[in-house]
Amino acid sequence: MAHGVRLTNDLAIHVFQLPHFTKGVAELETAMDRWCWFLRHGATVDTAALPAALDVPPLRRAVEVLTVLSQTELERERYEARLKAERDQASSLLAAEQRGEQRGEQRGLLLGEQRGLLLGEQRGLLARVGLCEDLLARPRTPESTLLALPLDELATLGERLEAELRGRRPRDPA
Repeated sequence: MAHGVRLTNDLAIHVFQLPHFTKGVAELETAMDRWCWFLRHGATVDTAALPAALDVPPLRRAVEVLTVLSQTELERERYEARLKAERDQASSLLAAEQRGEQRGEQRGLLLGEQRGLLLGEQRGLLARVGLCEDLLARPRTPESTLLALPLDELATLGERLEAELRGRRPRDPA
């Protein structure tokens, strides 16, 4: 707030007289110092070898823009084409990543569905074996033992127990 006038909390206005800015590169301490030096001496800066005090991201970007502005029309077109290609590539990578995520979700759903079907089949076979053992008046095989069996062996066990049940004939009441 200068002279009691507040314009906004988000904006500061500074007025500089660049000819009076006399600090050397080694004396630059603040961001404001760096910008003042750059605005005063930017035309003479070796863009390939920025002094350490000026080698910060905002000033590197400003040097890049200054370089573009000073290029010929053909150089500027090439620069803009390169920027467009970089942006297109970034966009393509993002789109590919999103497609990969969608495929991963679809594959996960399919695998989950298949796993659910297998678990349902396994639970059905466990119930089948347990019921047959009950009807045959046998002690139940521990569930952990049955769960350790592959599905085909569990199915074979259930079929064998059912066949055994069918082979029994009702006893005559004599």
